[in-house]
Parts: sequence; C-alpha cells; structure tokens
Amino acid sequence: MNIAVISFYESNSRYYHFLEKEMQIKFPHSNVIQLCLYPSSVKYCKNNNLKYYDITKEVRQENEDTSIDVDRFIDYHIAIMPKYKKEIEKVARQYYSFFKKYFDKNKIDLLICIGEDRLFASIPSYLIKKQNKPVLFFEPGPFGTMIFDDKGVNCNMEISTLSKDIIFNQEIEEDILQEFLCNNSSVKFYDKDRGAYFRKIRDIILSVPPKPLKKRFPIELQTGEGFIESIFYLKKRLIKSKKNYNKNHGRYIFLALQVPTDVQMIKHSPIYNDFYNMINDVYKSMPKGYKLVLREHPMNIGRYDKNIYKLIKENNDIILDNDTNINELIKKAEIIIVNNSTVGVEALKFGKTVITLGKTYYSHVVYELKDKEELKNTINKAINIKIKKGDIDKYLYTLYKVYLIKDHYKNIEYNNLDKLVSKIVKQVEGKK
Repeated sequence: MNIAVISFYESNSRYYHFLEKEMQIKFPHSNVIQLCLYPSSVKYCKNNNLKYYDITKEVRQENEDTSIDVDRFIDYHIAIMPKYKKEIEKVARQYYSFFKKYFDKNKIDLLICIGEDRLFASIPSYLIKKQNKPVLFFEPGPFGTMIFDDKGVNCNMEISTLSKDIIFNQEIEEDILQEFLCNNSSVKFYDKDRGAYFRKIRDIILSVPPKPLKKRFPIELQTGEGFIESIFYLKKRLIKSKKNYNKNHGRYIFLALQVPTDVQMIKHSPIYNDFYNMINDVYKSMPKGYKLVLREHPMNIGRYDKNIYKLIKENNDIILDNDTNINELIKKAEIIIVNNSTVGVEALKFGKTVITLGKTYYSHVVYELKDKEELKNTINKAINIKIKKGDIDKYLYTLYKVYLIKDHYKNIEYNNLDKLVSKIVKQVEGKK
C-alpha cells in the first residue's frame, strides 16, 4: 500500500513518519511518500531517511504546458495575490505536469492533501481522482483534533451532508462526548526541542517574503501578507503575555474575527467578503441594550481594515477585547456570531447559540444566515429561541466519533494513529 501525502512543515512530516510506522505494523510493505512543500519538512525527511520529494523544486523542472486550463485550481491564489496572476498560472501548469507524470509512473493507492483549495492540493487531488483513487483532505480540527475527510474540509466535510434526523435520532455515549470536550492540552514536540523554532525561520520567510523577493520565492506558498507586519506578529507570539484579564462587558453579543486571507473567507463566504461591512451590519442589526464585543484573530491583531478601528473608536458600545480568555468571552455572551471559524464549534461546547454568516460543517446546530436582509431578524431569533443543548451534544458526539482524529500533528506523542490507519484502509478497499 503506497500513500502519498502533501506535507507542509516539520510537524506534518513528523506525524506522517509516525503514521508510516503504525501502518507498517499491520501492513509491513506499506509506504508513505512525503511530497514536501517547506524546507523544515524536507530537512526532517532527509534526517530520518524517509521517502520524499522536494516539490517546489521538482515542479520547476517541468515545462509549462500552456494548453492546460488551470483556472479552476488557482482562484484562491488569485484572490489573495491578483498582481501575480501570470506567475500563479505558470506554476499551476508545472504542478499539473509534475503530478500527472508522477501518478502515471507510480502506483499510489491514496493521497492525503492539506486543505483542498490551494493549487498544491486542488491539482493532485483532481488528477488522482481521475484514476479513481481515493483522497483524504486534512485540516486541524477543534479541541486538539484533526480532520481527515474524503469529501473535503470546512463546509465540504461529509458530516455537512448528513440529515438532522440521522444526527438527532440517536443515543449518545456520554463518556465519548466528554472525552471530546475535555480539551486537555497536550505537550507539543517543539516544547522539548527549541531548535524547531529556528528550523521554521525559512518556512516563514517563504510564506511572507519581503516584496522584492516575492517573484523569486515559490508563489504558491505565499499568504499575501506583508513581511514586516508578520515579523511583528511573530515577535508577539514568542513573547507571550502572562496576563489573563477578565473584563465585565455587561450584556453583549460576541463577534469573533478571522484572518481576511483565510480560505474560509475567500471561498466559503457568499454574503461577506470583508470584516468592516460585516461588523457594521451586525452593529446596526443588534437590539437595544446590547454591546458588541469583537475579538481579533491572534494571527491578525492590529492588521485589519483601518475603518474597523475607526468604527470602534467612534462607538462606545463596540468593544475590542483581545485580552480576556476567549472561553470566558464565549460563556458570558448572549449569543456568538462568526463567519465560519472554529470559534463557532468552541461556542457549541458550552451549549451557546451561534449565528454563522458563511458556510460551515456545523450548520445543523446554528442559525445560518442565508440573506443579509435577514440579519436583524436572525439575531433577534437567536437571542429569544436558543438552540437545544441536547441537539448540540448529539451533533458534537457524531462529529467526534465518526469524523475526527483525537490527535494533533504537533503533539509529542500520538494516541489515535490506529483510527487514521483504519480510515485509510477503508478508503483504499473502497469501504466507507
């Protein structure tokens, strides 16, 4: 059994290394071939004598076939870096050529991709599906878990297609639900290996290179964010504040922001494509007597549209709180509003009523906004008619038991590798 995996960083490569060891216990002739995107992933594979390809270098040896239509694979990249359309189109054709040859020459039984919308996932997943081979799409999940789903990630997960009857008409095993919700923080591998921080420096530079180097570095790895702003953010992350504020905001609605260039915002947000209009609309739609509490995404603090900070400054009942523990903000809020982030799932853990403005995989147990004109009515309804806690628990139980791996790829130890091995085997054997 040959499994090809698209690997981002050292942390991903390490996890897939342990996965291969677990697979070889049951299937001695199985192999995991790592298709590495970043330097730390390549270095880990080299140091551990693993089978790998340095993808960003390999694809650039390919000739560009201009007859290949790559538009369907690159819309996310074009959205975040429109000035580099030609460079993105060129490298997408090279990826297409590389993976077509690779899958034609090598017997690959299953592919694991990181995400589904970036070209290094959308192209190989498309090509291997043409050979009728299965794909698992990977994404970090809620509460220290991971998603490996054959339909996709985020709103494309298989659970999003299940009927409410299937989810709600079942008995839950309380011990399994509590295992999911306990949310114990595990020791990360880099806590015991401080050198991991230094090994990731090159990865970061490739993700957010200085502007003069953008065309010289792999365009498909870049996030579209500025180099200087990203360095300031990393500095803040390394110097972690030990303060834990607990502010009293009175009655409030909590709106959690996301990174503007997140795939969720670009691809799965049919109503809002910017946070200023989202915040402004929510504020104008709130009933009297409530404040609006905002929380910036930790990767984007101080980096949102300047009009947002102006709006906050001009209105005393809009509060920006990046200091209070997020669980406390969630628990004390009347309702929680998200576009489509995992903060929504975190709120469900506490039995809170959630409004989603974009597409999600947990729409069964939230108020999902379908039309901007219905925002005011939806907020009022969410305040007055809460989602049933029993329904929320049944959804979370199904999500965890069937669809999530109770491990995180950054952990120092893994305890649920056997579940992923079973999922892989079922996919390869054509079972669900």
